Amino acid sequence: MKEMLVEVRNLTKVYLPGQIALRNVDFSIREGEVLCIAGLNGAGKTTALKALLGLIRPTEGAIDFPRGKPRFGFLPEETELPPELTGGEIVRFSKERAATRGVKTERSPEEFLEMTKMKRAARLRVLEMSKGMRRRVALAAVLASDPTVLILDEPQAGLDPLARLELGRLLRSRTSNGRSVLFASHDLTEVEEIGDRILIFHQGRIVDEILQSDLERPGDLKRRFFERIGLPEEGKVPGEKTR
Repeated sequence: MKEMLVEVRNLTKVYLPGQIALRNVDFSIREGEVLCIAGLNGAGKTTALKALLGLIRPTEGAIDFPRGKPRFGFLPEETELPPELTGGEIVRFSKERAATRGVKTERSPEEFLEMTKMKRAARLRVLEMSKGMRRRVALAAVLASDPTVLILDEPQAGLDPLARLELGRLLRSRTSNGRSVLFASHDLTEVEEIGDRILIFHQGRIVDEILQSDLERPGDLKRRFFERIGLPEEGKVPGEKTR
């Protein structure tokens, strides 16, 4: 069993009376794994990430760090970068900021950009970049802070199919040295390909936990997902049998 880095217990978040984003959620993050949270929009995925990062205060519950608080790196769904800065400057700033907290790395900004296949953006200003390029530059900046737990909210947003494939390879490669990834998405294909463990969120609750070894054929996650949330699979009418 891999060592536990984060333990979330009974996490509940109520924004307003009747507006409950999370309901008694329990999960853990383990060393060297990719943990995916899958769910429809409004299922509570982003709220769970923000509570874990301390960006919002839960109404109830506890978040424990058995080995001490890990270094978190966060890529939100919407990323805003200074338009006049170059990709290299943005990554360099992230690296220097991490160094003030005692986190040092020998890699150059260009090397971090190369990890996300964005080395060509080193001298390109943000205002000259496409949305997908900005997304990958932002990820390179997060990587430059050398997080032990990398947290991503809909990281594939704005990426073309090749960039999505490269992102999956990058996230998988991080687990080889004990780093962990927490990845929230409504894209079931991406989740099925990348996740070691998959949590299905629905209406603020975890309705299933699935291991990669449980998925025998492509599309198994999609079938199980719609079964657990009580909706017909996309493209099927209620009552239609799967052949």
